[in-house]
Order: sequence, then C-alpha cells, then structure tokens
Amino acid sequence: MQYRQGDILIKKIDAVPDNCEEIYAIEGESKKGCLVLALGEATGHRHVIKSINALLMKKDNAFFLTILMPVKLTHEEHSAIELPIGNYQVIRQREYSPTQIRWVAD
Repeated sequence: MQYRQGDILIKKIDAVPDNCEEIYAIEGESKKGCLVLALGEATGHRHVIKSINALLMKKDNAFFLTILMPVKLTHEEHSAIELPIGNYQVIRQREYSPTQIRWVAD
C-alpha cells in the first residue's frame, strides 16, 4: 500500500530497520506530537502528523514511520490522508530534468 501527498510518498513496509534514531522532523523543526515530513520550498507549508501515536525514525539517509493508532497526514494545500496502523518508509519524490535531478517542489 502506498500513499502520496504532493512530493511525499509513504510506502507500507513489513518492519522498520533495527537501530533507527527517533527524530521529530525530516526538514525544519518540530517536537514530539507534531512530526514534520517535509516543508514546501515555495510556500513554507508543511506535511505534518499531529499525534503522539506516530514515531518518525531515521537510519542512514532513509526515513521511516511507525503508526501505533490511525493518524492523519495534513498539508495546507492537499487533502488529509489517514494512515492506518503499520510501518512505512517516507520518500521525498524527485524529478528528472535534462540538467539535473531535483526534489519535487510542493
């Protein structure tokens, strides 16, 4: 199962890798209970999960979510997405152009 919200792809996985570091934001600043998955470069809007029932983790350059109870991923310009209980990998979408590979701007 996969979920997409703007430039963020959330892909269901069987398990989160061992020895991940718990974090609260992939980009920008946040704290427990408000996880920031990405910031929009143009608008400053955020892809956010506001819940203590989600854990955001990092291992090397990969990001993972563990959802303990259903939560909503919100963004000011996109419809909210409900994420069910489970483990997920969080992927920032990239796009190709003839001159460079760049992050998708949201």
